[in-house]
Amino acid sequence: LKAVSKEKILIPKKEIINYSIPAFITILFLTSFTSMDVILVKHFFNSSQAGFYAGLSLVGKVIFYFTAPIPLVMFPLLIKRHTIGQAYKKLFYLAMLLVLIPSSFITLFYFIYPQIVINLFLGGRDYLILSKYLGYFGIFLTLFSIVNVVVSLFLSLNEKRVLFFVVPAAFLQIILIYSFHKDFYQIIYASIFVSIILITSLLIYYFKKFKV
Repeated sequence: LKAVSKEKILIPKKEIINYSIPAFITILFLTSFTSMDVILVKHFFNSSQAGFYAGLSLVGKVIFYFTAPIPLVMFPLLIKRHTIGQAYKKLFYLAMLLVLIPSSFITLFYFIYPQIVINLFLGGRDYLILSKYLGYFGIFLTLFSIVNVVVSLFLSLNEKRVLFFVVPAAFLQIILIYSFHKDFYQIIYASIFVSIILITSLLIYYFKKFKV
């Protein structure tokens, strides 16, 4: 009888933990960008207005849901190329364009035909008062979608320090909304402002880190 050799499979537990915890925290706080505003609106506004904002958020997220598969596809491809030493920057730029272009067109449609969109997704009626906010919310979701691509790039390259950009930005959004919530405009502007700061910070770090 031949002896069957049993090879012990070593699982790099330390490496998995060192990556998974920062990645989990980063994704958790990144996700909060499109949920904390809804939660805070429920706190500062009455139930009727909170319901309107929830509807606005739902329609606005069409942009994110439409483009979200792009970074999901990009993630494993970037890991593969980075691991074997192949160029990956063009793939990243392509992903950015594939997110930016359709998001911009959808946002433009939100500005031009907001009532059609509201009627389609929310059935119109009382929700039509949200028409004036829809385009601006589209800007926020476009910026957030771009942030999602950049964060996915960093995580795929094992750049865990992206955590130190996303977490403070998430808290800044909460602070600004908590301080300025006179109307829906202020809440949306706060989210846009924080998203711009986060994108700028991430891109500056990207260009410095990878010396593009």
